[in-house]
Amino acid sequence: MPNEIKARGAAAEIEKYLRGIALGGEWPESNALPTTRALGEKFGVANTTASRVFHRLEIEGLVWKQDNGRYFLESSRQLMHRPKPIACLTRELERWSGVYRAIMAGVSAYTSERQTALLLWRSESLVSHSDVNLPPEYGTLKQQATSLDDFERCYGESHGGVLIDDIWSDKALAQYPALLKNAVVLYRETELPGVGNVCIDTEAGSLLALTHLLARGYEELWIARPFRGDAAMDALVTDVAAIAEKTGTGSLVYHIKEAGTPEERERAVLIGDAQSSSSRVGVFCPEDNVSKSLYLELISQGVDCPGKVGLMSGMGTSVLTEENISTLSYDFREMGLRAAEMICSKESGQIKLRPDLLVKTTT
Repeated sequence: MPNEIKARGAAAEIEKYLRGIALGGEWPESNALPTTRALGEKFGVANTTASRVFHRLEIEGLVWKQDNGRYFLESSRQLMHRPKPIACLTRELERWSGVYRAIMAGVSAYTSERQTALLLWRSESLVSHSDVNLPPEYGTLKQQATSLDDFERCYGESHGGVLIDDIWSDKALAQYPALLKNAVVLYRETELPGVGNVCIDTEAGSLLALTHLLARGYEELWIARPFRGDAAMDALVTDVAAIAEKTGTGSLVYHIKEAGTPEERERAVLIGDAQSSSSRVGVFCPEDNVSKSLYLELISQGVDCPGKVGLMSGMGTSVLTEENISTLSYDFREMGLRAAEMICSKESGQIKLRPDLLVKTTT
């Protein structure tokens, strides 16, 4: 009993001492508070007594415990606790599409609020897409590996997590397990174990697009593939085809058409088939730039849109604003916010963003 009384008395003295420091305004914010051992020796009690006092004051908000176990004044948290920057493994800034600008606006908004810095690591070898009317050229597996080698050599683990552009392939990323300890892949789905993922819900988008075109009375569904090699675009094409297959059961005719580029025969074939078709055709093209180009060509060739051909796009960026093209629309800024939140919380998982339907004059 005497020892217990002594400990309570000492705890009160330690608390009075620490409160005096915290409220006195003279203790340097950059200096750690006395250790539990020093306080125990000063007041003649066990370290655990001082530790319990620190814990109470931490709950109260007067002191703050750093990761190394030392206590500081709560007011020093902003000065001392500087989170590591989030590394963004992205394509070149000049290659940021409307989608990617919106995603990164969300990332920036979240990290700015938390006062977390962004480290932009751009890779010139990821993608070349200087002309939106032409298919992008993607970096090889070897080029991606070289860029990832360079990143690890330059920054190692000096970052707090990694946001990964959808253009990086799972095959390349899987070779760098240390890089993926706290990582999120954007826009497309990933099969990398333990890696976070914030992507578009391609299945929900496909069902929404198909339902809309059928409701508008189009008798055939054409899925216009804009180009090959983009994981998110490929997934949308595959999912629309799969849902059309399930839904059709013989009554719905669907085809996968290659949208190509204006100079390629594939685009000309698609336009010619649309002109000669005896049915009303609903065309779904997942990529906005190709959708816009396809629409302008249909109009220039005298195809009645939406009477003969209905056209839908799959992203909903500002590219379509002037042309009033019907489209799926995803909140890409929200994608960036959720991805940054996942990185900062160090919790992996998958978030799928569902689309809205924007009906314009082309359907």
